[in-house]
Amino acid sequence: MDAALFLKGESMSLESDLFAYLRPRADMLQKHGFRKEENNYVLEKELIRDEFNAVVRVDEHGHVSGSVIDCFSGEEFVPVRIAGQSGPYVSHVRDTYLSMLEEIAAACFVSVDFAEDMANRLAEWVKRAYGDVIDHPFEKDPGSGVFRRRDSRKWYGAVLHIPYEKLMAKQGETDILNVKIRPEEKETLLQKDGFFPAWHMNRTHWISILLDGTVSEDVLKERLIISRQLTEGRKNSDTEANTWLIPSNPNMWDIIGAMKRSDRLIWKQHRGVKQGDTVYIYVGAPYSAILYAYIVEEADVPSTYDFGERYPYEMHLLCTHRFAKEQLPFAVLKECGVTAVRGPRTVTHALAERIQKECG
Repeated sequence: MDAALFLKGESMSLESDLFAYLRPRADMLQKHGFRKEENNYVLEKELIRDEFNAVVRVDEHGHVSGSVIDCFSGEEFVPVRIAGQSGPYVSHVRDTYLSMLEEIAAACFVSVDFAEDMANRLAEWVKRAYGDVIDHPFEKDPGSGVFRRRDSRKWYGAVLHIPYEKLMAKQGETDILNVKIRPEEKETLLQKDGFFPAWHMNRTHWISILLDGTVSEDVLKERLIISRQLTEGRKNSDTEANTWLIPSNPNMWDIIGAMKRSDRLIWKQHRGVKQGDTVYIYVGAPYSAILYAYIVEEADVPSTYDFGERYPYEMHLLCTHRFAKEQLPFAVLKECGVTAVRGPRTVTHALAERIQKECG
């Protein structure tokens, strides 16, 4: 194809536009005629008899690419991707190819909320942990969405799809997460990779975080937990509401072994702890330190284990962070106003700040 043809119009992104908010189902791809080649799925199909074939590829990340092949020359028919090429012949080939892609999308893909996989994993986690469903309030930008509290409808997070150049000198587009912060932690956060002054929101109380893998999923979850807590409003006491410290005796139950097997735990239901709360587990001697952070996915579930007559209900916990025993030993807890951990208690403001510092 003569390079001059590309100057006649802007290249069209046919596949990425259609599949940006769709993810493949491997079983359905194979039923639809795709063959597996290493980690990819490939479909070769006649598009227009004796004139054009189509090749569609789905890679291991679910990204779709394709080409229309001229049967006579064996080369890609590039005009279908040039916006300026709108004659009846090219339009017919393009429309036929798009119809084929739409058929594949309907048969083999499921819809997702966001373009970035990280954003979709966070959306699923928020739904499990809090029961909060993603809201898409922007009619002109359906690829963006917000996390709202079910009780007050207040925002505590917003996923926005923007060009990188809005934040940094980089080509392409990405999802970002806007979350609420304490104003006093802003400068510290902005020193970290992937954190930027809030885009299109108040820069004193919000911050933007890249969702392209620069920032770990654990850190993103921690920031969402904090942001959601901040929407509850400031309390007059010296404790963080809905944040708990619960002891575990490793001589009575092997929590270390349990955590090697799974990020999820079933725990006896403690009074006052509810779905969406944060629980920090203090593991006794020989560790004598906070080792795990959890979100309460479900609470007040009828017990499937015998926790004794005092505990007819259980709660289901999902681990969001693991600490080294040197990070939050009992000496640090004492500095933060916790003189003993004999039963469930709320976390002091000083300890909450120290925990967030250790989360990095």
